[in-house]
Amino acid sequence: MKVLFYYPSNKRTIAFNSVMKELKARGYDMYLLTTCEEGVFHEDCRSLGIKVFSNSIKNSSSLFYYLRQILFLIRFCKKNQIEVVLSNLQHTNFIAVFAQYFIKSKVVIYRHHFNYINLLTDELSHRKKNRNESFFDKVINRRAKKIVVPSLSVKEGMVKYEHANPEKIFIMQYLYDFSMYNKPDLKKAVELKEKYRAKLIILMCARLIKLKGHDQVFRAVNKIIKEQNADIKMLVLDEGPQKTELEEFIVKNQLQSHIFMLGYCNDIVSIMAACDLMIHPSLTEASNSAVKEMALQGKTSVVCNGVGDFSDYFINRENGFLIDPNNAESEIFEIIADVYQNKAVLSEMGAKLRNTVTERFGVTDLNVNKYIESFKN
Repeated sequence: MKVLFYYPSNKRTIAFNSVMKELKARGYDMYLLTTCEEGVFHEDCRSLGIKVFSNSIKNSSSLFYYLRQILFLIRFCKKNQIEVVLSNLQHTNFIAVFAQYFIKSKVVIYRHHFNYINLLTDELSHRKKNRNESFFDKVINRRAKKIVVPSLSVKEGMVKYEHANPEKIFIMQYLYDFSMYNKPDLKKAVELKEKYRAKLIILMCARLIKLKGHDQVFRAVNKIIKEQNADIKMLVLDEGPQKTELEEFIVKNQLQSHIFMLGYCNDIVSIMAACDLMIHPSLTEASNSAVKEMALQGKTSVVCNGVGDFSDYFINRENGFLIDPNNAESEIFEIIADVYQNKAVLSEMGAKLRNTVTERFGVTDLNVNKYIESFKN
């Protein structure tokens, strides 16, 4: 069977690399087509014997751009006699749902996002969803014949808030070949622990946007440092439009010796190995990879209950922390205060979470067969 993996990015993603590798190993004739120029993802796939293609067009926000991409996808599927199109992420999904009317290929939409702003109380609802994203989701939901999502909460959110048809939404968890993940540089981890020496080292690893909840965590950390003179340091990874605002908060509250903005880092796992706890109160998730990556290091996280698939594998205060997104700042403060006094519980939780993640999301015959069923039937 000829299967096309349709994708808008050239970046390496372990979940997608794992899928491509396993399908190729199962004998599927795999193709990769992206709407951007070639990159490391193409190199990875080419090394597996997968046929790789790209169709990069400038001015990606114009109507003419989408028309050209739709026509290219139609011609590509016809020329290569593609039988199944596995379209991933909103950008390519929008293109695929229009192209499907002109090709014989079965088109399956894989959705990887949901913004949980509808969970918030009115006073927190200023974190609005982008109007263009809402329009794209509406069109995709209406025109897609089959939508695969990674968790029940994403499906329920789509049905409740986007009025999507539940009969065409199917759940398939992510797959990870955990052997693909880089191992931490233990020497570097020790050096980082020494450089940022503290009784408790916290990590935030998410794009610097409102929906990731940095402002709430910053306020909670500031409060416990000021009120309890706590020996805490927090490392903040990645970039984003909220960077300046967060940096100003650090200066205003004299937190330069407690909160460190490290930007985008290539060796995230070594930083994770140096930290005690990840705090990730994000409201825009489907199935977060960084939390799983942290779990592989035997470290646990604080996440929002009902967001993405966290509630499917987190057991509150047993293998991690589930917080109410409407009361995130207060609950984060309480958790930090608790673990600051009893850090030993973090190691116990981290070990349990690592076992849960490897069993639930690992590449097994059962999980791979479930993925194949998601597009064959």
